[in-house]
Amino acid sequence: MKRLFIILFLISFLCACAPNTVSPTLSASTSDAISVSPSPAPTVSLKDNLPFDEPLELSFNYCPSIMELEDGTRYVYYCATKESGVVQDHIYCRKGTPTPNGYIWGEKTLVLAPTDGTFDGLHCCDPSVIKGDFCYNGEKYQYLMAYTGNTYHVNNKVGLALSNHPTEGFVSIGEPFIINDGDESFWGVGQPSLLSVDKKGTVMLFYSYGGLETCTFAEKWDLSDLDDPKMLSRVKLTSSGIKGHDGSADVINNIDVAFDPSTSRYYMVRDCHPNPTDGEPSFVASHFNLSYLPENGDASAAFADQATHDALEWVSVVSVGPDQTGFVRNSNCGIVRDEFGAVKNSHRLDILYSMSELGTDEEYYAWSYRIHSYSIELK
Repeated sequence: MKRLFIILFLISFLCACAPNTVSPTLSASTSDAISVSPSPAPTVSLKDNLPFDEPLELSFNYCPSIMELEDGTRYVYYCATKESGVVQDHIYCRKGTPTPNGYIWGEKTLVLAPTDGTFDGLHCCDPSVIKGDFCYNGEKYQYLMAYTGNTYHVNNKVGLALSNHPTEGFVSIGEPFIINDGDESFWGVGQPSLLSVDKKGTVMLFYSYGGLETCTFAEKWDLSDLDDPKMLSRVKLTSSGIKGHDGSADVINNIDVAFDPSTSRYYMVRDCHPNPTDGEPSFVASHFNLSYLPENGDASAAFADQATHDALEWVSVVSVGPDQTGFVRNSNCGIVRDEFGAVKNSHRLDILYSMSELGTDEEYYAWSYRIHSYSIELK
């Protein structure tokens, strides 16, 4: 009974990939997406900070990863359904062109889809994309994507894909890059965030782990040659200074990270717990939190070894919830970063987050999932 409690507890905390609550004990095909019968979606409050909507009648978008170029052009990678009424995560990208009146968003472009018979045969989700110099199978690539893949709603794995264009041509390396080496009924590993260390092939890879505990690992890798990847360091993120939105001790999962070279701060946005109990979805956070880790060094110095890292403490900037956004669920965030994962503005961070309205089986809440933006002034 203790193990079952832990598993259910972890699933409620981690809540990726696709927005549904199928229990791992139910019998289902590992390669079939869930088709939800057409029903009215909860009303989505369209506000000025909604970057873009979805063209399908019954659809969702969530889990953004944002890359902003020097001229302000933004590429937003996110999860969305390909078919109306079918809950199956695909990874899409939209290009945003800046104007005096805000961004003009192009059409959604499919950049990565589930592949039958592989570790991501059901869902491809939680993308994180950076620029650098990478090689795979003798080919050179400029863009690296880390993502979560699965064939069911547990035993998630981290995959990698590469491309030479931000909106097309992403090629998965086929096999999972990070796997869950524990019980296959555990949530596994996923929700990755990438950060370039040298603007070439050395990267920081952050990812959630859900097994006998919920935590996040930070690994430094030389991925200049993906046929021969080299792990350079690995730490479990310290939870020192981490609090829930109610002030209680909290875990770290479902994060995005950005490095500010002007202050040597590592900013982290994460889902904040405990999860709400006022309706469904009850496995999705009502708040997100922005914190930073002060450190002098490059984009990996704070994660060089466990002892050095454990001596550090996160400093909370702000927790954001329904009172600030107007939505009952606020989670799955991405920080607006440059193409290497660095902060664009040391005085303000723009965060894209995923909202949800409440719903029921008859009024499926997933169809209300939409990406919104929130700006945080920094001191």
